Amino acid sequence: MNTTANQILSILEESGEAISGEEISKKTGVTRSAVWKNIKELRERGGMKLMHPGLQGIA
Repeated sequence: MNTTANQILSILEESGEAISGEEISKKTGVTRSAVWKNIKELRERGGMKLMHPGLQGIA
């Protein structure tokens, strides 16, 4: 797993609630597109899943 993916997981764990891709982008210093690419890869590997697929943010 790459460094950005690790940062995203840490941010999500610390947040404990839904968080937008934009907010994750600001905290990691990468584009929203890069955030979603990493989230997609994490989901495909089984590293995370959406709690509420209808939300725009990740929970």
